[in-house]
Amino acid sequence: MTLTGTSTSATSPIQAEGVGALKQNVHGVVDLCGAQKASYDVLRRESSPVESLTVENRLNTFKLRLQTRHDVPAFTLRGYKLRGTFYGPGDLPVERHEVELPEIAAGNEATVDLIFSQSGVPVRVKFDILRPIGFSVFRPFRQASKASHSKSQMSSANEISNED
Repeated sequence: MTLTGTSTSATSPIQAEGVGALKQNVHGVVDLCGAQKASYDVLRRESSPVESLTVENRLNTFKLRLQTRHDVPAFTLRGYKLRGTFYGPGDLPVERHEVELPEIAAGNEATVDLIFSQSGVPVRVKFDILRPIGFSVFRPFRQASKASHSKSQMSSANEISNED
């Protein structure tokens, strides 16, 4: 019996991608070319030792409070960094900074400051928590907020945005 990329069952066809020798069934969080699928961010978030990131902005000086999980996956963060990217007019990244995070035990929190030299109001600011190898383990989902907000809970927000 030869399978040609479709299931013998009418209720669950196999979705194959590619052509010829590259034709394959692609399961997981990336497609055949390595592009991230919608489930990528969900898996990253669920697999992250970070529970939440709270952000307070004072004239482009950000005070960030990182809370680690007390349940699975819970472990001490060592050698992790926080990266912030400042986006200016045209939604272009104009400044990026990384700060070393202190060692943070499971279920604990740490506060760090991230200061941008830009004098203008950002279009948005994006934050990532990075493993020692540079892989982003926490990039909260996006949530728009008004420019007048000085404090934002980012356990479910990716960026602080000044767009309506």
